[in-house]
Amino acid sequence: MKPTHQVTKWLAACLAMALLPACGSLLESTKVPDRTFLLHPYSVSEKGESTGRGLSLEFTVIPGLDSDHMLTLGPDAELNKLAAVRWPDHLPEFLGSLLRQSLQGSGRYTKVTDKRSSALDDCSLELEARKFYTLIDGSGSPLRVNIAISGHHECEGKMTPIALEADAGVSSRRAADVVAAHQAAMNQATRSLHQQLESAESPP
Repeated sequence: MKPTHQVTKWLAACLAMALLPACGSLLESTKVPDRTFLLHPYSVSEKGESTGRGLSLEFTVIPGLDSDHMLTLGPDAELNKLAAVRWPDHLPEFLGSLLRQSLQGSGRYTKVTDKRSSALDDCSLELEARKFYTLIDGSGSPLRVNIAISGHHECEGKMTPIALEADAGVSSRRAADVVAAHQAAMNQATRSLHQQLESAESPP
């Protein structure tokens, strides 16, 4: 074998080895999370008319989602996590806070809390996240963010089911783009929540 061919093969092998960590780094969950990403509460464009009532929001997640890691779901239904990145808190606290901030900012309620109110005319909202992860393909590349939240709203003796579904594509393997897709999906879900609550609380 000519020396030039040996050098070419050696360079190709080195390049392949150098690319492997870059491809796998997205899912190397053994790394300690060292970057924290934040989502912002959805802000309604127009303030709604005040109901004069308070609202209590209890937010939970299904087993497997109670984490501060950014989770992924592979084609074989395996939950994993993105490497070296996390949310500021575990999902129930983090998403519950985002939704409470958005609902408080809407102007519809006198207060929005995580404690059930003793006032008879206040409303309550119980939600559970069933999906909150990035769908990935067989090679570990992110495809889209999928969010599903369901529960019920109770006000003045009226019980209304709540169902929120949101989906947003991920533009690249960069963690920042995965976060941007989460923000877009959360905005969709929260916008739908505002619309469903407005409909549930409107006079018959």
